[in-house]
Amino acid sequence: MTMYAAMTESVEATFRSYLPKSITQDSALVESQAGHTRVAYEAALVGEGIERARIHLAVPENEDTAWIEDLFVSPEFRQQGIGRQLVRAAEALVFRWNALAVNVWPLQGSHGFWEKLGYQPHECICRVMTKSVAG
Repeated sequence: MTMYAAMTESVEATFRSYLPKSITQDSALVESQAGHTRVAYEAALVGEGIERARIHLAVPENEDTAWIEDLFVSPEFRQQGIGRQLVRAAEALVFRWNALAVNVWPLQGSHGFWEKLGYQPHECICRVMTKSVAG
């Protein structure tokens, strides 16, 4: 089993532990690109039609900060804690991979969501929010 195949299994297991009742099908992809380990996780959710939730992460090599690059939950499933669970699972993963903080570039109007999860404005980078995941 390759390193990335083992990491992919770990990613899927972590997300499944945070979203056990909502997922009907899921997949993860872990790969290395341009000095970053990239993680893409997508889940199909129980609902009418094809509803999705996804999160994409980048963990730069030789750095202690990860980035949430994308977070999406289909409108039908918003306000049910799924986005929060995806973020919590992502934080758990990057902590296990020795990241000390997670940054996000929030979309306009989403600052309240991130603040409820403990993210604060970054002291040096305008419009970026950050959260320590190191105990």
